[in-house]
Amino acid sequence: MGREMSEIRTRIYGEISNQNSGGLNTYAIILRRAGQRIEAAATLERCLAIQEKLDGRDALGATENMVVLARTWAGAGACLEALSLLERVHALRSVSYPADSERLLHPQFLMGQVLRYLGRLREAESATTAVLKLRESVPSTLKWTLAQSQLELAALYRTASRLDAAEGQLVVARETLFQAPSPNRRLEPELLAEEALLLSARGKFDESIKVQISVEEIRAKSHPNHPDTWLQKLDRAETLAKIGQRNAARDLARQISERAKPSIEPTGGLAKRLAKLMV
Repeated sequence: MGREMSEIRTRIYGEISNQNSGGLNTYAIILRRAGQRIEAAATLERCLAIQEKLDGRDALGATENMVVLARTWAGAGACLEALSLLERVHALRSVSYPADSERLLHPQFLMGQVLRYLGRLREAESATTAVLKLRESVPSTLKWTLAQSQLELAALYRTASRLDAAEGQLVVARETLFQAPSPNRRLEPELLAEEALLLSARGKFDESIKVQISVEEIRAKSHPNHPDTWLQKLDRAETLAKIGQRNAARDLARQISERAKPSIEPTGGLAKRLAKLMV
């Protein structure tokens, strides 16, 4: 239905029109929610091309779609594309917003995350800690947002093998999240997933797999066949490979690759992790 409506708008208003751009944006949101990241990214790129022709390359209004596109690419494993977009967003928004505005902090937070995915840990730590300090300094910062930064710092420490620091940050993130009168439960699976990765990093593989399975079950309750539900299983596949269960890891990786294909950029980081397991 979304594709048909987009095609109708194009026929009525023409390709280069605000109406068509708005329709494409709505369609891209539907695709992202369905886990169809590759098609969503292509649709967002088309939307941005229209916005650029209508409003110019450096229009501040286009940065919202740039952030969404960056998140889409990062989620598909195309981190270099995501980073380039986020750097452009930061450059455009820094002219109009103060340093402690979420309009700047959110893309900067995403930049730290993407830099971690790319293994550029020193740059990632600089971006992540800067965002965390500014979020801590703003009284109106939501507990969920603050916990998200603390969790990302925990992931960074774990990636850098600073395991005690990672564990400390996980504790802080959980405490922050549940300080709120009505905790935002969306972050809880991410907390558990990071806890599982930390257990694996400490060599506690059986415990790690148990937590990973519990996270997968949480995801599957609402969206059993969603690509993200399958991508969540990648952590467990890699843990199985670590403990020598190569056949089980290979079989699971093949299932993930097949079921999550609409959300995996073929040359990106996720595709490479899966390919390594399927050898």
